[in-house]
Amino acid sequence: MVEETRERMREVAPFTVMVIMEACTIALTILAKTALAGGLSPFVFVVYTNAIGSSLLLPFSFLYHRRESKQQSLFTFPLRIFFLGLTGIAVSQNLAFLGLSYSSPIVVCATGLLLPCLSFLLSIILRFLIFSQPIFIF
Repeated sequence: MVEETRERMREVAPFTVMVIMEACTIALTILAKTALAGGLSPFVFVVYTNAIGSSLLLPFSFLYHRRESKQQSLFTFPLRIFFLGLTGIAVSQNLAFLGLSYSSPIVVCATGLLLPCLSFLLSIILRFLIFSQPIFIF
């Protein structure tokens, strides 16, 4: 009986965590819309969000990588992080929060959920993903 319950919990746990993460995303999007409606610039909001995230995650990164003996230059390491952040997440966050300032949180959450579907379709169109059996698209 106890073993069946544990097995059922192992099956349900990923779905439960996914629902909790989506609920957190929706709550944070509504919070961001409230801040943007109050007069905060979307670009400043991105800076604040990244600064808070960096200050929370940076100590854990140092603790996790403290035993590695790779020595990075004091100039090249921050420069690499800057360009990675600039080309990776900063542009998409600025566009997402700028779009949020003009629309509702529901539209932004729905668009975020559509991104995996769009990237899957794009990989099929560009032939990065090839199926062995034909797929019928209606």
